[in-house]
Amino acid sequence: MATGIEEWKEKSSDAWIDFCDKVESKGGPVGEFVSRNILKRIVVNAPVLLGFVLICTLVHVCSVIYPGLRPILGVDERFTEYWNPFSYLSLFTHVVAHENWPHLQGNMVHLLLVGPSVEASFGSKNLFYIIVLVAFSSALVHLFVGKAHTYQLGASGVVFACILLSSLVTASTGTLPLSFLIVATWWLGDEFWKFFFSGDAVSHHAHLSGGIVGTIAGYYIHKKRAEQAAKGVASKWLSGFRAAKKKE
Repeated sequence: MATGIEEWKEKSSDAWIDFCDKVESKGGPVGEFVSRNILKRIVVNAPVLLGFVLICTLVHVCSVIYPGLRPILGVDERFTEYWNPFSYLSLFTHVVAHENWPHLQGNMVHLLLVGPSVEASFGSKNLFYIIVLVAFSSALVHLFVGKAHTYQLGASGVVFACILLSSLVTASTGTLPLSFLIVATWWLGDEFWKFFFSGDAVSHHAHLSGGIVGTIAGYYIHKKRAEQAAKGVASKWLSGFRAAKKKE
């Protein structure tokens, strides 16, 4: 997966450069100015996040043309059609479908604000896995606690995961950043309250699932990186020790 994402990033960058070159060669003086001073300054900084935003936007356009697409992609709390493969696909596809334009716009703006730094800090592959895990976990929670005759839609869980991850960028194993505590208290605390007492149609359990998954994933990634760094130091020390012994 890591190789595939890196290849995708390289191909998308190459395709963009080719497009800029065509604008520069065929657009005359104006095209040359636009290409050199504007277009070539744009970089694909977060391939997974931008790809996810693009998919969500395209799915919304398709759902406007065909409104019946939303119930197909959304996860139903009843999950009665065990024979239908879409029932299982919906456990993951519900995060790319949105009820309306404000719903889509709000989620995408939040993702574009916090997502690029999260992807740069934790890695494209890890962000991809986190999105998949948030989709699956929030769908399972909806099956157990979702309100009757409702289906869950939207990337809100992914947004909450990224918000919590962004507050853990500077964290390390064994530490608890104060900024993370404040974010967790304000955002997740508010969602806990609304989950039990609001009575609205918002999937607050999806928000909570995303926040919890993001927190666990953030500390897990930091722990694995610390272990890898320790192994690297130990390996270098051992190699140096063996080299010194050979000289003796």
